[in-house]
Order: sequence, then C-alpha cells, then structure tokens
Amino acid sequence: METLKNFKDLQYVRPNFDEINKTITSLTDGVKKAKNFEELKDIIKKFEVVYSDLHTNLAISMIRAYLDSSDKYYNDEMQEGMQNESTINYNEFYSELLNSSFTKEINNEFGEEFLIKLQDSINLKSKGMDLLEKEQELIYKYQKLKATIKVEFNGELLSEGEIRKYTTSKDRDVRKKATINLNKVYINLREDFKGILDELVKVRNEIAKVNGFKSFADYMNVEKGRRDYGQKELLDFCANVNEELSGFLEILSDAQAKRLGLDKLKYYDQGLNFLDGNAKPIGNGEVLSEKAKEMYLSLDRDISEIYNTMVDKNYLDVSESPNKISGMGFCTELFKLKFPYVFGNCDGSYTDVNVLTHEVGHAYQMYLSLKNQPLCFYSAMPNDVAEIPSKTMEHFAQDYSELFFGEDAKKFRFQFLEGSLKEVISYCAIHEFESWLYMNPEATIEERANKYLEETKKMNPGIDYSEIEGENIGEILLYKSMGVYMFPFYLISYAISAMSAMEFAKRMDKDKKPTWEDYKKLCSAGGSLSYYELLKAANLNSPFEKETIKNSIGFIKENLMKYID
Repeated sequence: METLKNFKDLQYVRPNFDEINKTITSLTDGVKKAKNFEELKDIIKKFEVVYSDLHTNLAISMIRAYLDSSDKYYNDEMQEGMQNESTINYNEFYSELLNSSFTKEINNEFGEEFLIKLQDSINLKSKGMDLLEKEQELIYKYQKLKATIKVEFNGELLSEGEIRKYTTSKDRDVRKKATINLNKVYINLREDFKGILDELVKVRNEIAKVNGFKSFADYMNVEKGRRDYGQKELLDFCANVNEELSGFLEILSDAQAKRLGLDKLKYYDQGLNFLDGNAKPIGNGEVLSEKAKEMYLSLDRDISEIYNTMVDKNYLDVSESPNKISGMGFCTELFKLKFPYVFGNCDGSYTDVNVLTHEVGHAYQMYLSLKNQPLCFYSAMPNDVAEIPSKTMEHFAQDYSELFFGEDAKKFRFQFLEGSLKEVISYCAIHEFESWLYMNPEATIEERANKYLEETKKMNPGIDYSEIEGENIGEILLYKSMGVYMFPFYLISYAISAMSAMEFAKRMDKDKKPTWEDYKKLCSAGGSLSYYELLKAANLNSPFEKETIKNSIGFIKENLMKYID
C-alpha cells in the first residue's frame, strides 16, 4: 500500500463510451473464436481491465461530485457517466460466455457465481436501456434537489445537515420551530418531489415489464441477488420483526417520554433522547477519524493498516460540509487500485460514529474481497449479506465508545442499541410501503402519503402526530425518504443484515478471536458465494428463521433493559 497514490492526486479520465463499446464488441468476437480455455481466460481478464478502468473513473467523478454538490464539472461528469454506463450493452459478451463450450472450465477457475451473475445481468437488462438511463437521470435530480435544500432559521440559511442540531435541541420550542421550518421547505418543493416520484414509479414498473418480470419487486429481488427467496419471505420477515418489536418499541417510547419529563412524545421530540442532550462526540469528523485509528489497532493489525492508509492518503472523508448531501454515507471501490473510498458528512451528532464505523466495515470487506477473489465482480456481495460487515462493525465499535464520546459513552451505547432496533422495524415498514407503491402505480400523492404515514406509525407507535397531521406530514416524511427515491427495495437488506450483525455482536461478547476470524472469512469471500453459502462460511444462522430474529433482537433488548432499569 506504500505505492498507493493520494486520492487527491488521482487523475480522472472521462470514459470514452464509443471506444468502450467497440472494445467490448471486439472481446465478444474473441469469445466466439476462442479455440481453448486459455484464450478465453485471457479475454475475461481483458474485459476485467476495461470494466475496472471504467468504473474507477465513474467512482472518482461520483466521489468528487458528492464531496461538493456545487462543483458543476464533476456533477455533470457523474450524471453523464452514470447515464451512459447504464446503456452499455454488456449482454452480448455475457451471452457468449454463457454459451461457450468452456463453461465448466470457467466455473472451475472463477467459481459458479460468475456465470450466474452474468445471467442475472442479462435478465435485468435485456431491454429498456433508455428507461434505465431515465431512471438514473431522475435519481440524480432527487439527489441534487435534496443536497441543495436550504432552511431559514434564526436569520441564517442552513443545509439540512446543519439544521439537525436545532431539530434535536434540548429546548423544545427550538426543536419544534426548526422541524416546522425544515418541513416548510419540503412542502414548498412539493411539486418537484411529487413529480420525480411519479416518474420513478412509472419508469421502474416499465423497466420490470419490458424485461419480462411480473413486478418491479421481482425485478429488484433478482438485482439484489435474492435467488433462493423472494417477496413472500421478505414480507414474512417483516411480519416476524413487527411481532417481536412493536410492543417493545412502546416501552422505549414511554421511557423516552419519562426521561424528557413529557406525558407523550410529539413528532418533533423523537430526535432528543435525554433531557440534558444527546450523546455528543468529542470532536468533528477529522478528530473522530484519528481516534478510530486507536480502535482499529486494538481490533486487528490487518484492519489497522488498511484504515490508517485510508485516512492518511485521503481515501476517507467524513468532514462536515454544507455542500455535501446530508444524512448519507457510502463506501465504493476503486477497482483499478483494488482499494475502497469512504464518504460521510459529520454534523456533530452521535450518529457520526455510526456512519464512520459502518462505512469502514464496507471498506474492509471490499478490500479483502478485491485482494482475495479472482474477479472484481466478487467485490460486491448479495445485498442482504453486503450490510453484515458494516452493521457488525457498528456493534464491534461499542467497546470503544469512550474513545469517541468520553463521558457520554454510556449515553451513546444506549442510543445505539435503541436505534438499532428502531432501524430494523423502520426498514421493514419502508419495504412494506415500497411493495404497495409499485403494485398501486395509479395511487394519488395523498394516498401515497397516507400509506407512508401509516407505515411510519408502525416504526414508533408511541409518537403523537396530532399537532401536525394537517400539515401534510405524510408527504414530508415520504419526500425525505432517500431510500424510496434512490435505493428501491434496498433498505430491507439493512434489516436482514442487522439480524446477523446482532448475532456477531452476541458472539463477540463471549469469544472475540473466533468471532473476528468468522467475520474476516465473510469479508474475504465477497460475492463469490450465494447468500446461504456466505452465511454458512461465517457460521451464521438464517435471519428468515423466527428463532434467529428472536435471539438477535433478544440480545439487544436484554442490554437495553439494563439501561432502562
């Protein structure tokens, strides 16, 4: 890693999509003419170079655009690149590989998942490339709209991230006023958000239809690698989570109201957990990044070396900026470098540490997968496994809370444990909403808003919305939902992965070394195995079993009750 360039010094080269398409056509002809497997293997390796070069440049443009939403050059490059990439015809190349007389050798060399992934890609993009391009355009439009939101408060114009400190203020009047002012901005932009969602629902249903799927949910389940299960299992999972958690969430809401000296929690009270304020990190993003070096050195030498390189060579940026999109963190691969990049936007809240550790969990998995697997394709895990490394890292970080929070460490642990349960049920609620949304494409915005509010109330049954139900609260909550707009049928992966992360946390509590080794095995395997095979490799139980849900959630409940009692 000594030879790794500083991220700031990386050169961005605009992809030449005409040349890329010509090269892929040439490689496709090569597959047809290959006389032996060695020739075919060489062609696959050449394709890997083209693919990794393209996606490295796309990643650089995306990262720089997200770092500064006011940077017109990189924002234009990102949008144009994503749209053009979505129209590249990989299918002929993939089809020739699938029809090759050397499929047995391909499986032996690269593993069976490679050809399975190619077949899935063909099924997802057999037609409707213009629709995929349109979807990317709409996602970018939403991201841009949300990133540039400005809220007037006390004579200042604040970004959505900047106003968060007021929406979680210890002063109830302040947090109420800040919440109302933020909500007004969303209502003023109502037509924009409504129009984007209308078009997204229409375009996504058309994408599924032209590619031969019965529903957009079925289409996305294939896209997310859900091969051995589908909508029935996902909705059953949501029902089991609701059964396990709904009553307990009321206990948490009542306890929160009691701590705040309130009879009932109002909508604008949700963000404040303690009367004297939420857990507060000891510093900004740069401080937290440096403190995390101590944690990773204690956890494992391997991850310590990777993390230090990321920080020192600027492959991690979680610093606060009004020009970054708020409420979002991500990790992406730079294939050509075989190295990850982490993005975040710290705002001084306790969730800064969760975002940092979560994305570093992704980074560790991507690094190990790129290092240990024969194909860059395998850096991406099936979605419902992909969030296990990240959610697990959040849990592993709890033992180091004092590093990040000092005297507020105990507060943070409580807020994290409580939030981990609230997240699970909220992601299930959003999945149920999305399942309804795409099955009812003609629904009005009022019907969508009412359905979203109905699902939201499941997330936290102890919240009183009566003061603001007449203020289009359902619409506001829907427009704020980045998952619905940008990552359809993805958020349920967090809930499923959380069961395995909680299982890892329970095991780590008892026996650290073998638990870390299983965690490392999972990260190294990447996408080279199917969902259930990956769980087996890490000695994890299936989250679709009621007993797993009960045990995982039960471990968190038990720890939470110690704090409440």
